[in-house]
Amino acid sequence: SGVASTRPGVLVVVVMTHAGEFSANGRVAGIAHTWAKRLPTGSVGLAVAEAEAPASEQVPDSVRLLPITCPDYWILDCGTYTASIYLGHYGLRQMLRLHPRAWWFLLCDDDVYLNPYALGEVLRRLNHGVAVCVGAHERGDRQLLSYWSGIVCSNAAVRLLDQHLLGATREVVRLRLGYSAGDFIISKCLRDLGVPLVHVNGFFGGNWPLPDG
Repeated sequence: SGVASTRPGVLVVVVMTHAGEFSANGRVAGIAHTWAKRLPTGSVGLAVAEAEAPASEQVPDSVRLLPITCPDYWILDCGTYTASIYLGHYGLRQMLRLHPRAWWFLLCDDDVYLNPYALGEVLRRLNHGVAVCVGAHERGDRQLLSYWSGIVCSNAAVRLLDQHLLGATREVVRLRLGYSAGDFIISKCLRDLGVPLVHVNGFFGGNWPLPDG
């Protein structure tokens, strides 16, 4: 409420979710009622494991379904919470291909409440042509950003990540069987690439937008 619609190509969103959230009062309904209402149709992508992708009639018209095939190197159960590691990476890759000129890319889990006013204020001051990512640092002494809590990266940063995240995911599986702070692989890649990770005060905020659920 009160947030102006965003111009096409300014912001696209990748949300990691699963089939159970496509019910009438599931989290997908909340996403369709908020972010997807403010952004151009197709700007919000829902990354789900292909094996559990819902029927088309369950997918709101305002969002884009991103069915992600479980990678052949993934040795864990493709339907567990660890799947968000590859859902995030491949979902980001799909949306970059679909929106190659988008200024900013937001990646988050389906249970994150973000403050669009705080985010908009920060993004207006930054150059999307420069590699930079913003979000909420895990702690003051642990300045990491993650998929699960939300991260917003510039087009330049996403293009860099696109060259390295696949290799990083494979490495996590090889060394740690996929069990690690895999959610923070993106932070390690960004740090190794010299991309600033900017903390946004008031990054989180909001309430469930529907009367039920």
